[in-house]
Amino acid sequence: MSIVKDADKGWKRITRKIFALNGKIVSAGIHTDAGTEKNGVSIAQVATYNEFGTERIPARPFIRLSFENHKKEWGDEAETQLTAMINSGKTASGALNAVGRHMKKDIVSIIGDTSQLRHNAPSTIAKKGFDKPLYETGKLKAAIDYKVK
Repeated sequence: MSIVKDADKGWKRITRKIFALNGKIVSAGIHTDAGTEKNGVSIAQVATYNEFGTERIPARPFIRLSFENHKKEWGDEAETQLTAMINSGKTASGALNAVGRHMKKDIVSIIGDTSQLRHNAPSTIAKKGFDKPLYETGKLKAAIDYKVK
């Protein structure tokens, strides 16, 4: 009769860490609880108007553009964080928060970037006194955040 010995060399610990990610997501951008402008319009609505445009506002897709510009970096960051979870004491929450911070930083950096976003109209520049797309009160930029769910 042969004897089977279970010689776990860390597999159980690794799978436990990976399963801690199950069902969790990171979302970055403007969330519905981001607050409101002085006129009562939610910042999420303002972001939507600017992301997709309206009859009077040209589309300035700052979130979609950030995704297109940085999706490889975001994937690389997720891989780096997963490796850190497996090889060290990093938690799923810590790893996902690191990915979220990276995403937030990249989305924030596009606000006011006239090399990537459509310039403001001359009338808007005259009104504001500058040509920084998506930047007037600073509330939109300040409202960009990430959440781990």
